[in-house]
Amino acid sequence: MQPRLFLLLGVALVAASTTAKKLPDYIQKCHRSDPKFDACMISSIESLRTRLGRGIPQLQVPGYEPLVIPALHIDRNNEALEVSATLENLKVAGGSKFIINDLKTNFDGLGLKAKITLPELQVVTDYDVNGRLLVVPLTGKGVLEGTFKQVTADLQVTGKFTERKNKKYLMIDNFKSDVKVGDSKLKFLTPSGQAQKQTAITSASTQFINGNKDQVLELIKPIIEDTVNELFTGIANRVLQSVPYDDLVPE
Repeated sequence: MQPRLFLLLGVALVAASTTAKKLPDYIQKCHRSDPKFDACMISSIESLRTRLGRGIPQLQVPGYEPLVIPALHIDRNNEALEVSATLENLKVAGGSKFIINDLKTNFDGLGLKAKITLPELQVVTDYDVNGRLLVVPLTGKGVLEGTFKQVTADLQVTGKFTERKNKKYLMIDNFKSDVKVGDSKLKFLTPSGQAQKQTAITSASTQFINGNKDQVLELIKPIIEDTVNELFTGIANRVLQSVPYDDLVPE
């Protein structure tokens, strides 16, 4: 759910930190004239790994280990998936353990391409759902627990310039990703005291989803990507729009 978030937030934070009056000793400063700029960025992001998890107060960035989303509403209506769901207190752990397999920047096109791997993500959330997945009903309230292993993502990000007081600022304009999950396991937990019928529906849903992992993941993939897109764009642009471009990545 969060490969893009951690990698691209790392890129934004490395750049934003170059404007500090005194560069923190744990951040490697990168110049766009450096022929090894991409390698420098990878090294800098790696150095921020644990701090991304704990948060960086001086940059107004909260901790992301775990990543906490207070509430998320999902509405989908197509032939295979018809669902209206509210997720509350959504927590995702493991995102700060990302591995950067490759990273390439393009200053002329304000672009970034990357390949990353997340060994394991643990997800837990309260859910209230009504709908169906293929022929299986999804109805009820409870707790959803999920484990996703060997999550890989191919990312393509583009930016654009905005201008304020004769200075250029960078902002995320668009990004695409191709996310794959090596293995997954989901479990719907029904609170004690719920009707036996609801418990049976929850059990059937869990069995079906875990027995048809690839098909289910392909159906929910757009929901995951849309969520990460919206979340990351707001966070990253808050950082990027606070510092002029020429200070973000000095020549």
